[in-house]
Amino acid sequence: MRKIQLPGTQLNVSQICLGAAQFGLHTDQDSSFRLMDTFVESGGNFIDTAHCYADWAPGELSRSEKMIGHWIKARKNRSDIVLATKGGIDFRSETGICLSESELDKDIEESLGFLQTDYIDLYWLHRDERTRPVDQIVKCLNKHIKAGHIHHAGCSNWLPDRIIEASDYARANGLQPFIASQLEWSLARMFKPENPFDHGLPFMDQEALAFHRSTHLTAIAFSAQARGFFSTLDTRGEDGLSPLLREHLLNDRNRETYKRLKKLSAETGCGITALCLSYINSQTDFVAVPIIFTSAHDHLLDCLTGADTHLTHEQVSYLEHDSATST
Repeated sequence: MRKIQLPGTQLNVSQICLGAAQFGLHTDQDSSFRLMDTFVESGGNFIDTAHCYADWAPGELSRSEKMIGHWIKARKNRSDIVLATKGGIDFRSETGICLSESELDKDIEESLGFLQTDYIDLYWLHRDERTRPVDQIVKCLNKHIKAGHIHHAGCSNWLPDRIIEASDYARANGLQPFIASQLEWSLARMFKPENPFDHGLPFMDQEALAFHRSTHLTAIAFSAQARGFFSTLDTRGEDGLSPLLREHLLNDRNRETYKRLKKLSAETGCGITALCLSYINSQTDFVAVPIIFTSAHDHLLDCLTGADTHLTHEQVSYLEHDSATST
C-alpha cells in the first residue's frame, strides 16, 4: 500500500487508515487482532482509535485502546505503526467535553498506559470546547509534545474559524500547530448536508472543502464510505437501505453520484467501496486519508482491494458533479 507523508511531520502513513471504534465492543480480541494483522500484512500502518471508544456501551472503559495495546505488545511492532488516538471526551461528565489542562493530562497519561507505549504519534482533540480560549489548549498540547508524550496534535470535529485561531496562536508563539483535521467526509454526505447524523458536528461540505483546499491542511475522513450507503445501493437497491440511510442520504443528487460511481467502476475495474475511498485520497490540493471502520474481515479485504487506486483530477471533479468536467 502506498505511503503518504503528512505535511509538517516525518510521519509516513498508509493511504488508508484503520479505525478501531468497534474493537472490544462488536469485535473480540481474536477478531480485532486478525483485522490489524491483515491490515499490516497489506501494507497498512496507520491506526486510529480514541480514549472513549466503546464507552457508550456498559462495561469496561477504553476497550479499544486496551485492545490495540495488547496487540502491539504481542506483535512487538510499535515502531512500525503510526498510532493515533483522541481525547477530551468523557461520556460520564455533565458536558461531555473535557479540554482543561488537568483533564487532558489525565487522558494522555491513561492513553499511553492503555496503548502500552511511550508516545502517541498523532493526538486528536475529539471535540472543541468553544468557550475555552485556544491558547490554553495549544499550550497544554505543546507541553506534552515537548515532553515526548505525543509527537503531533490534530483536531477532530472542529470548525475552520477555531482551527485558524489555534494555528495562528501556535505559530505566533513558536508552538506546533494542528497538523491535520479529522471530520466526517463522504461523497454521499457532501450532497445532503441538511440532515446530519450527529447534530452540531461539522463535516466536509463545500465550505469546508474550500477551506482545506485553500489552507492545504491535511484531512482525515471518518465515515468515508457513508456507512455503506453506495455499496448497499449497489448490491441491494434502494429497498435494501436501512431507514437511517434512507432518511439521511437518499436524494436525487446521491442517486446521480451512484450512477457516476458505476460508470467509473466500469472504466477502472475498481469496486464501489474502493472508489469511495479513492475519492478521498486522490485529492490534489491537500493530503487526505480515509478511515475505514469495520468489524468484518471480508469488508476489510474489500476496502483494501482499491488501496492503491488513484483517480485523476478530472475523475474527482466528475464525482463532485463539476459541471466543467461532468458528462
